[in-house]
Order: sequence, then structure tokens, then C-alpha cells
Amino acid sequence: MLEAQYKLSGQLPLKEHFRVEAVVLREVFTNAGRAAGVIALMVTSLFVKGDALTWVITTIALLQLMIGRLASEDFPKRRSAVRGRSKSGFG
Repeated sequence: MLEAQYKLSGQLPLKEHFRVEAVVLREVFTNAGRAAGVIALMVTSLFVKGDALTWVITTIALLQLMIGRLASEDFPKRRSAVRGRSKSGFG
């Protein structure tokens, strides 16, 4: 999908300059998301006492591991394969 976007951006009037701008914008939004996550964690730590912060950080770490699987190209294929199975699991 990303390759198709680069090909499309090559056909636009600004060509390579648009590609650079697209990458810069993507990085800006990625970094803004990271900063928002850090700020949210800092605010959460103000209200959480004791061992709860450990569980919050552990949960966030586990969610990050799951994001990689959800973003993989195989995930939609696996999801549709699971839907097609019967309840007994034998097709």
C-alpha cells in the first residue's frame, strides 16, 4: 500500500518534493502521538498510587506488542480464516 502511495505521489506536480513533505508530515504526526502518550502517562501517574502504575505500564507494553500483530499484512487473512471455521473447529 505504501508503495502505491509513493507511485501516486510521483505523478503529482511536485513529484519528489511531495514525497519528502509526506514523509516529514508522517514523522511529525508519529512524534506528536508519542508525545501525547508520554503526557498521558505523566498525568496518569499523578492520580495513581502504589502498584497500580506498574500495571498501567505493563498493560501499555502488552498493547504495543499487539499493535504489531494487528498492523501485519497477515492479520486480515487470519481473521477471515477464523470467521470461516465452524464452532467444532473441523471446517
